[in-house]
Amino acid sequence: MDDGNGSAHLVFFTAATGPSSTTSERMRISNNGNVIISNALLNIHGGIPFAVPNNYMAKGSLTIGSTGTNYGGGNNWNANTAAFLMECQDNTEIAIHDSGDRLASFMHYISGTSGYFKYGRDMGSGPTNHQFYCNSWVGIMNDVAADDSDTNLLLDLAIRNRYSGEGAAALDTTSNALKLRFGTINQA
Repeated sequence: MDDGNGSAHLVFFTAATGPSSTTSERMRISNNGNVIISNALLNIHGGIPFAVPNNYMAKGSLTIGSTGTNYGGGNNWNANTAAFLMECQDNTEIAIHDSGDRLASFMHYISGTSGYFKYGRDMGSGPTNHQFYCNSWVGIMNDVAADDSDTNLLLDLAIRNRYSGEGAAALDTTSNALKLRFGTINQA
C-alpha cells in the first residue's frame, strides 16, 4: 500500500462476516520493518490454547504457551529452554506504563561479572513500592555455600508484620549481619 508519500507498507484488512463493504485494518508491516497489530490480541500456542478461545483475554493482550506442554526448567540450552526468552547484548528490562501516570521498571537484568536482577528501578517517576502477598512461606535461597560470617551476601529488608509473637520477624543486632527468622522451615 502506498501512503501517498512513496512509502510502501504491507497492510492486512478484515471484513465483518456477511455482506459488508466495511473493512478494518488489522496488521501493518511498515517499510521500516515495524509490525503493528491493531485492535486484536495475539495468541502464540503449541496446539492446545485455553484462555483466548474461551474469551478470557482482552484486545491488546499477549498469550503464549499451550495447556498441553510444560516449558523450561532444564539446564543450559535445550529443545525446551523456556516459554518466554528475552535476548540482549548485556542488559534488558521489562517496564510498565500505566496510562501516563508513571513509567515503572518491573525487572531489570544487569550483566557483568555477577549478573543480577533489579526490581522496581526508578525510571524517573519516583521509586515503586513493593508488596508481596503469600499464603504460604517465602524462601530466599543462595546456591553459594556460605557461613554466618560471609560478607559477600547482602539482604536488606524492611519488614512490616501484622502478626506478633511466634513466627514474627526478629532482628539480631549482636553482629554486623542482619538475621531474620520468619518461623520454622522444615526441610527433608
